[in-house]
Amino acid sequence: MEALERVRADGLVDGALPRPTQLLRLELPRPAFRGIDVYAKDESAHPTGSLAGVDAEHSAYFPSWASNCPDHATGVPSRVPGIGRPRTEPGFVPDVIDLVVPVPDAAALAASAWIRRSTGIEAGPATGANVWAVCHLAARIREADTRGSVATLVGDRADPYRVTHLDARWVRGRGLEPGPHEVVLDRFGRTGVRLPTQWCTVEVRLTGGGSRAGR
Repeated sequence: MEALERVRADGLVDGALPRPTQLLRLELPRPAFRGIDVYAKDESAHPTGSLAGVDAEHSAYFPSWASNCPDHATGVPSRVPGIGRPRTEPGFVPDVIDLVVPVPDAAALAASAWIRRSTGIEAGPATGANVWAVCHLAARIREADTRGSVATLVGDRADPYRVTHLDARWVRGRGLEPGPHEVVLDRFGRTGVRLPTQWCTVEVRLTGGGSRAGR
């Protein structure tokens, strides 16, 4: 609630934006307006702010960002509604993203169930993917023996997915196994420490030159 009130106070919700830097006109083919990246990386307000992206399995955004290829396409649609695309869309602005966390579909489903068990919140698979990435980032902060905050935007509830993504038969029919990922999340919830061999994600950082290399 404190975070939400701060967002409202800053004018990002329910009202006009108080600072002209919140919406920035860009040259086409980039999007006509930008918002959250300008806010998160406003050096005057957040001098250490970084922006992470969450991508779905089979989506084009992560490989596009990693290879610096603006027209990358996988040809495979995302199985997590609301995130991921089979091709990179013109509105994707990779230069503002510091880190991309590609989340396996099974991990997104596991995180959705974990949220429900831990908090009682009925979350959808896209929210699960976001929370999986949040746990990943929080674990990185802890491992670096430093302090920091991770804020996220989540956007779906469980109701539309009762007979699909949250139905055990549907999940099995698509060869997805959330169980191992739930074990990882349960351990993270108890200890705050991730298991690198089980986290099943890829970290990518901007390197010298024109591409981004995996690590």
